[in-house]
Amino acid sequence: MLGSRKAGEKRHIRSMINQFLMEWDGLMTGTNAPFILLATNRPFDLDPAVLRRAPVQILLDVPTIKDRCGILGLLLKNEKLSRDIDPQILAKLTDKFTGSDLKNLCVMAATEAVSQQTEDTVDRVLTRRHFVEAMKTIKPVGLSKTLINEFEKFGQSGKHDEFHDED
Repeated sequence: MLGSRKAGEKRHIRSMINQFLMEWDGLMTGTNAPFILLATNRPFDLDPAVLRRAPVQILLDVPTIKDRCGILGLLLKNEKLSRDIDPQILAKLTDKFTGSDLKNLCVMAATEAVSQQTEDTVDRVLTRRHFVEAMKTIKPVGLSKTLINEFEKFGQSGKHDEFHDED
């Protein structure tokens, strides 16, 4: 909704963004002011006027190994795991996986476990083999070098003080 305005773009889209920005400018400030939270996985595609109005920008990067271990612990807390599965080892094997990628990996491993059951039961035990099979299908989100550079620029830019309003 708040992507960069471009020449030749449909008038109603430009009008919608312009209206949103005018309303945002009209918001009061102080402790009773509304709180606006913007979230995107493509911050560099946002209109520069939107970025200027956002006083704080926080880049949430791909989870670290410690973060992935915690995420996997949460995702697998109600699962029965064989002795050959350890969330810390899985975290090491899932470099560049996002939280969503890890969830998909765990779902795929559980699906593998269910598909290999010989009898219909609610009990399942996830094994290393299930995760190995799941990792053949579930890969980390691939980012091009251009996108990686854009994320790095966004993470370094903070408040985007170098921009000038052109509305």
